Amino acid sequence: MPTLTGYPIADDLPEKPRFFWKTVFLAIVVVFFFYALFNSSFLQLKYIVVQGNRHLKERDVIKLAGINPGINIFQADLRQGRENLLTHPLIKKATLYRRLPATVVIDITEREPIAVISDRDRLLLVDEEGYCLEEVKEGFLREKLPFLTGKGIRSGRPGEKIVDSPGQLGLNYMVALAPALREKVAEVHVASSQNVIFYMADHYQVRFGGIEKLEEKVKLLENILAAAPKGELLEYIDLRDPLHPVKKVKE
Repeated sequence: MPTLTGYPIADDLPEKPRFFWKTVFLAIVVVFFFYALFNSSFLQLKYIVVQGNRHLKERDVIKLAGINPGINIFQADLRQGRENLLTHPLIKKATLYRRLPATVVIDITEREPIAVISDRDRLLLVDEEGYCLEEVKEGFLREKLPFLTGKGIRSGRPGEKIVDSPGQLGLNYMVALAPALREKVAEVHVASSQNVIFYMADHYQVRFGGIEKLEEKVKLLENILAAAPKGELLEYIDLRDPLHPVKKVKE
């Protein structure tokens, strides 16, 4: 119904223009909301928490991720931070997430060294998947690890995976051992694919032969060591034929 001036009253306005202006108003509110959100000191990144690191220092992990305090927490590029972290040879997995209002959490899984490869006057840590982790000096090994030796074993640069057959074979033997037994191994020597010898820290040999029936051989070794009298000095244990294992005691 028109007014005295001839203009329609509000109730007579077409529905479409009214919906349009409501939409515009709502869009403006949303824009101002996100502008205020991204510029609010309440959501300023203040804390970066690193979890899962055993060998890497917290400050080094944060620096590598490339995420710095002081920015708005939603401006932190977590995807790029994860990609940055995975370039480090010691980092196997990385997860980054926000903990509102002011914290980013970096959760990493480090690769754990299982052996040391001696290659051309270099010592490199290697994990169970065959990834070379870092070069070390013999006197600065963080923990006692067995040496992986043999003709044809070659390491790579940190972050690379060893691809030679002797190296992979030696690692397969190490992975088959329980951690408690693995700690007693001083050296794994791969003379050939059918001649793998463990030199134990207690100065005796374990002659495994080839990789056939490896689980059975490992179980035999565990049983022999568990049944050995206290203080018994061994010269070698021969498991090349698991049906006829041989244990020789030092005289």
